[in-house]
Amino acid sequence: MTLLLTVYDSYALPVDKLHELHLLLVVHNFLHHKNRLPIIFCYFFVLNSTIHLHNAQTRSDLCLYSVNTLFGLKFKGAQLWNSVPNSIKQSA
Repeated sequence: MTLLLTVYDSYALPVDKLHELHLLLVVHNFLHHKNRLPIIFCYFFVLNSTIHLHNAQTRSDLCLYSVNTLFGLKFKGAQLWNSVPNSIKQSA
């Protein structure tokens, strides 16, 4: 085995985790850097705080749209973001 493959095997994320990382990066950019995303993503996600007026614990979470599949970008991205601890979301 070459040194490059050894390094790759030591530090590479599995494909499913790499996919989740990139979904979280899309959501982060949506919330904090919309200008970095294509225009199609401008209204892709909705914060619970824009729908519900009460100050709930899930205020900083994203609204989960019902979908036919768990692999849709809107649903899976929101679901992953909602699973991130609030302390990390607020520091981002």
